[in-house]
Amino acid sequence: MHLDLKSPTAILQTAFPVYIVFVVSLYIALRRARGGEWKQSMWATLIILAGFVHGFPLLVYVHGLLNNSLLNRAGTTSTAPTYLFRVFAVEGVLVTAAQSLLVLVPVWILFFVAEEIVRDRKIPLRIASGYATILIIILFSIYVPARIAYDASSISVDTRVFEVKKLPKSLDGFRIGILADIQLDENTRAARVREYVNLLNNERPDLILVAGDVATWSSDRRYLRRVEKELVRLEAPYGVMAVIGDHDEWVGRKEVRRMLIRNSIRVLVNSVEHISIRQSEVSVLGLTNIFSDRASDSTLTDVLTQKPDSGFAILLTHQMTDYIAERSSEYNVQLLVAGHTHGGQINFWFFGEMLAGSLLDSRYVSGYSTLGNTLVYICNGLGMSVFPFRYNATPSVGLIHLQRK
Repeated sequence: MHLDLKSPTAILQTAFPVYIVFVVSLYIALRRARGGEWKQSMWATLIILAGFVHGFPLLVYVHGLLNNSLLNRAGTTSTAPTYLFRVFAVEGVLVTAAQSLLVLVPVWILFFVAEEIVRDRKIPLRIASGYATILIIILFSIYVPARIAYDASSISVDTRVFEVKKLPKSLDGFRIGILADIQLDENTRAARVREYVNLLNNERPDLILVAGDVATWSSDRRYLRRVEKELVRLEAPYGVMAVIGDHDEWVGRKEVRRMLIRNSIRVLVNSVEHISIRQSEVSVLGLTNIFSDRASDSTLTDVLTQKPDSGFAILLTHQMTDYIAERSSEYNVQLLVAGHTHGGQINFWFFGEMLAGSLLDSRYVSGYSTLGNTLVYICNGLGMSVFPFRYNATPSVGLIHLQRK
């Protein structure tokens, strides 16, 4: 059967069976929960989860909460329902289920322990457990798709005033703009990249640093040509500097490097660039650290020893590690900048904490943190890998204002 995805009537007709299943499942779950039948309630709520997540994109579209203009900002030329069907068909359901279970398991354990302690209250506790299960699943069935939609349409500016002891007066107020992981492809379109570049340009940085992955792994070279058209628009009085990322390597390091140099972007490969600003100097130490070319201890030391004793020093790399951060701090590098993680890309909420796979590699996953007198910034970037969306990982550009302390 052909479905006209632009027709609200056709969408409602398609959604109707989904919501029938949803309402029936909700009724069964509530009945089972009231009777204290915990297992039956759990299975019914899992049906609610699947029905609600699949039906949610249609509900959003019909009510006009997520229109085509928002999705155009997100970088897709698809209509709203087409995009949402694609996102939520498999990956969205998996993420919603995983997020729900991550919270439900401790709740179930808590109720189980309570039942063993207060045996005369077992039936009321099972009823409460059933209601809690239904509530948690419904809440995350709403929150997860809404958050994915938000991250697909938003870009934040991570602004930080960095107070530095003995900062030269000529560097007081110096602005450093940072972007990473552009990865223009079928999920991150040129319009989205244009918005990303414009956002950083509007902040008027004095220097722009690119923490790798301007390209995305693909046999389609059109993506590389399209991202070039956007990168050439970056504006900063003291220029743009970049390091190579994993996707740049997979596309072809030499090709990506030539493209960057052609557009007046200086590429640092285990080397240092010095910028003279009146009587002061900003040194950018570029360290190559990617999956196929790990920075050895000797390479890291060679780069760090090129840091001058005075001025302001920045270490720019693609993948930050705890060891690189610690060694750089020992050499009194004031600022560390990296990308790679996409801010975790998929971050699961767990009672006030965010859990991401990137934590297995480094404790530096997203945003700003300090290590002694060193400021570490991991840019969330813009693009995506593996999953065609982000969850609790809003794309970002970084802006650091240096201030004399």
